[in-house]
This record gives sequence, C-alpha cells and structure tokens, in this order.
Amino acid sequence: MKIKIFFLALLMFLFNYKLLSAETLTLSETLKKALKENHYIKAKNYEFLSKEKDLYISKYSLYPKIYLEEKFTTGNYNSYGVFTKLNQETLTMTNFFNPGTVSNFHTSINLEMPLYVRELFVNREMKKSFFLSSKNDLGNFREEIAFQAFKAYLGLLKAKAYLDMVKKSLEEAEEVYRVAKVRVKNGLAVSSDELRAFVYLKERQSALIKAENDLKIAKKALGVILSEEKDYDVLEETLKEDNLPILDDLIKEAMKNRKDLMSNKYNIEALKHLVEIEKSKYYPKVYLALSYLNDGRSFPMQGDGSGYVAGINLRWDIFDKTRNDGKDKALSEAHRLKEIVNQMEKEIIFRVKESYYRVEETKKRFELAQEALKEAEETYRLIKLRYQNDLAKILELIDAETALNIARNSIIISQYDYFEAIGKCLYEAGIFTKNIIKE
Repeated sequence: MKIKIFFLALLMFLFNYKLLSAETLTLSETLKKALKENHYIKAKNYEFLSKEKDLYISKYSLYPKIYLEEKFTTGNYNSYGVFTKLNQETLTMTNFFNPGTVSNFHTSINLEMPLYVRELFVNREMKKSFFLSSKNDLGNFREEIAFQAFKAYLGLLKAKAYLDMVKKSLEEAEEVYRVAKVRVKNGLAVSSDELRAFVYLKERQSALIKAENDLKIAKKALGVILSEEKDYDVLEETLKEDNLPILDDLIKEAMKNRKDLMSNKYNIEALKHLVEIEKSKYYPKVYLALSYLNDGRSFPMQGDGSGYVAGINLRWDIFDKTRNDGKDKALSEAHRLKEIVNQMEKEIIFRVKESYYRVEETKKRFELAQEALKEAEETYRLIKLRYQNDLAKILELIDAETALNIARNSIIISQYDYFEAIGKCLYEAGIFTKNIIKE
C-alpha cells in the first residue's frame, strides 16, 4: 500500500513539474513557432488567400456563363396576344384577329461566353501581378515577425545572463560585507566600513529584484510574439559572422530577396496592366450567345412551344470620356509607385551597408569588453587582497567591484548587440529566415 502511494505521489509530482516547467526552445524552434502560431501571421495568410481567390475569379471570367430565367405575363393587347400564342403554337385563323386575354410562362436557359474580350485577358494578368505582390508582402511580413521573435529570444538570453551576473555580484557583495563585519569586530576596521559594505549589499539586492523581474517580463514578451500565454525558456545559440556573405553579395541578395521591394515591383506591373485594361475598352467585344426558349399557358416548361436561338454578339464602345481619366489615373499611380521603388532601392542599399558596419562595430566592442573584463577581474582580485591585508580602503574595494560589474554588464550588452547586429544585417538583406531556419 505504501509503495502504491509513493508511486502515485511521484507521478503527480512529475505531472505537475511538467506543467509548471517552462518549455525550452532553440533559436530555430522559436522562429518556426512564431511563424506558425503568431496571430498577425494568420491574419496575413487570410488576406493572401483573398488575393488568391481574386486570381481564380479572373480566370473563371473566361468561362461560359449559364443562367435560367422565368417570366410570367398576362394581358389582352392584340400584338402581345398574337405573338404569345404564336410562340405557344396555339395561334389559329379563328383567334388571329381577336386573341383575347393570354397568359404565358416564358422559360429561357441562356449561355453566354466571351470569344474576344481583350480586357478580360489583361485583367487576368493584372490579378496575377497583384497576387504575386500579395505573396511577397506576406513573405516580408513573415520576415518582420521572425526578426521580432529573434529580438525577443535575444532579450530573454540577455535577461538570463544579467540575472546570473547580478547573483554573482550579490555573492561577492555578501562576502565583502562579511569580511568588513569581521574586521570591525576584530578592531581592524572602523564601523563605517561595515555600513558602506551594507549599503552596497542592499544595492545589489535591489539589482537582483529588478533582474528577476526583467527575466519574467522577457519570458512574457517571448510568449506574446509566439501568441502563447505560457512562459518559455530558450537555449543559447551563437551567431557568427560566418552566417554573413560579403557586403557586395549582401547588396545583391537584398535587391533580389527583399520581399517588400518585390511586392512594390509587382504592384507596378499590375498598374501597367490596369492602364492596358483602360485601353482595351476601346476594342470590340465578341460574345457567343445561345438560348433555349420554352412558352407554356398553364405552368413553366409546359412545352406548348419551344426552340433555340444562337448567335454571336459584337459590342464596340466608340466613345466614353471617362476612359481617358481612368487611364491617366492608373498611369500616374504607376509612376508614383515607380519613384517609391527607386527610393526604396537606395534606402535598402544604405540599410544593408549600415547594418554590415554595425556588425564590425559591435564585434570590436565585444572584443574590447572581453579585454576590459579580464583587467577588471584582476584589479578586483588585487584590491581584495590589499584590503584583507589592510593596504586598501573598503571604498577602493567597492569601487573595484562596481567596475567589475560594469565590465560584466558591458560583456552582456556588447555580446548580444553583436548577435542582434548579425541578425539585423541578414534581415535588411531579406535573407533572415532563409539563413537562420533554412526556410
């Protein structure tokens, strides 16, 4: 019985531990989850599907249209009565001059199919360009969400590293306070040393409270970008400059892969097609028309008289002043968008260069921070020895430890600034998800 209770308690513990423990994600898993679960991404997918439906609709407009029409009429007008009875095949010489009141159920099944309507073909190409623009717009939005998830991932790593640094500095502050108390107790230091150490200890405890809260917020921030309410933990993955092509290749990649740029270029193509649609309205339109007709005296499809009519219809709109206005409007919009694209290309090149130079800058800052940390650690070690041998004041020791904490913090900041700069450079080149999660 005791064994059963033990195993039951163990299972409950493991189950609760699994529920309470945060799920741990790698960088690739974080980005994939964001691209799959983020609600903004899902909303953008629905917008893209609507554009896809527009493309299908433009293709289907070339298909034949079939529709049924039913019409009931009654009256005693002579010409109406004669021709209605003629269609019903009930007209005779006795009722030709006096048909009387006639009722009729007229049924028609009609087919209409465009044989040559130029604007329908151009419209299909325009919808295709808008579809490709929307597809690239979706791709650009996915890049944005992936990069936001990347920054949230780095923010969580930075918060964890900062918390570890604060905990270590708190341990050192506790040790300084302990040594100061012992020295004051043994008459080797004045009580002000103990008070200064105590104040510094409280400052480190305050920093710990903030660091713990920052970590909690960082986990929530990652959960928001993943559209999840639960907390997540992450595993650190190192980004290196090996992920980056050379600058010239990055610029070429940006011109080829920036989805926002491609989206606007397809919009320009679509507007050019819109201009062609306005021009196409001057062309004649040719349709095939076929109708099956049925007339009945008492109910629809009675079959008193039936037959078919087939033919080819031509419509040619010779003049409509509004067409010129529509063409000029579409042309102006195309020119406007072209100017925007030209400026975008220049800005993209600048952003790629800027982000590339930032990678070089943050790398050097990270290297300098590593050197500064070594010197700060050695300085703290030496002054701590001097203080223990009554050769240095406690203010010097606290200053040395403060400098050490600043150096440690600089390492954290410069390291994750370096990682973010690499990601930013890939993002500006439009190859972030492609390089990070091999999408």
